[in-house]
Amino acid sequence: EAQNLVKIEGDVEVKKFGFLFNAKMVKLLSDSLYNDKILAIVRELSTNALDSHKENGCADKAFDVHLPTWNEMWFSIRDYGTGMSAERVDNIYRNYGGSDRTDSNEFTGGMGLGSKTPFCYNTKTFTIDVWYNDTHTCYSAYIGEDGIPEIAKMSEAPSTEPSGVQIKMPVKQYDERNFIYAAE
Repeated sequence: EAQNLVKIEGDVEVKKFGFLFNAKMVKLLSDSLYNDKILAIVRELSTNALDSHKENGCADKAFDVHLPTWNEMWFSIRDYGTGMSAERVDNIYRNYGGSDRTDSNEFTGGMGLGSKTPFCYNTKTFTIDVWYNDTHTCYSAYIGEDGIPEIAKMSEAPSTEPSGVQIKMPVKQYDERNFIYAAE
């Protein structure tokens, strides 16, 4: 891959570009990227589930998908992958660009954006249930009053459930079919 190289000589002040993280950037990275938001949510979260199964050596095992119905107005995906430590949850969900799969061709993900796709949907909130090392931890991810995403650890308890992660988000009335079409 060709790169343009610039050689700086002399006493010149050089500064790296930065990134101002604010509500506008969150909207750009979580919302504006996707033309079909529901399809993006289904695709990205399913891909993350499959990647977690690959990482756990169970790529052939199905992950659970709950499609919304008129009396169960939520969408969820539950994988049976490795689960995630608190540090991994913090890195992946709290940081845009946060991914531990960027250096591998074994996985589809790696940009650190797919896990945030529920923020593009108009409810702007989702839960992250993690089963890891015989512990079930529940987190709530949501857009704060200032437009910046926040994550809160809601509970932690011993568990005998298999390791993995479940992402669950509320679905607005009349979007049930759209989630079903996206999953199909």
